[in-house]
Amino acid sequence: MIYAKKLEYYQHLYTHYQGMMFRVCRIYGQGDEEFMRDLYQDISLALWESLDHFEGRSQESTWVWNVAQKTARYRLRKRMTESAWVQTGLPEGVEEAIADTPPPDEEESDIEQLYKAIAQLDADDQLLVTLRLEEKSYAEIAAQMGLQEGALRTRFNRIVQQLRQLMESPRGNNN
Repeated sequence: MIYAKKLEYYQHLYTHYQGMMFRVCRIYGQGDEEFMRDLYQDISLALWESLDHFEGRSQESTWVWNVAQKTARYRLRKRMTESAWVQTGLPEGVEEAIADTPPPDEEESDIEQLYKAIAQLDADDQLLVTLRLEEKSYAEIAAQMGLQEGALRTRFNRIVQQLRQLMESPRGNNN
């Protein structure tokens, strides 16, 4: 791909899907602002680097989502491996206390609580919820995930019930 065209297409993707990229960062960042910023940069770079491989066989949004998910999972695994070897940061319990302190804006608190609950779901359920937040139709999601639409709707209803339970428990019960 010619550099000028690649840059133009990248800018188009970045402009249209930065919200989706940010939501992936929030899910995988679990409240760690620095990690979310780093992850956002990593996803942006991965998008640029993989742009030459996009063949148009899927929708742009699906492709960007997959790049973001794969990058986020890789970074999270890498982070978890590094943290197992290097113990840094605040003393035990302090980070949880800070994370449990609600922000002054109550609406933001609800959003944070939702993202924390979503982060407690397994990866496929996180994908489903995030795609619905992206306002994808059940038919689009079913096709992407290889499921029947009826089964997907049932699964989504169960996930919504699970999220309600997680959010009703004290502070999302981040276990």
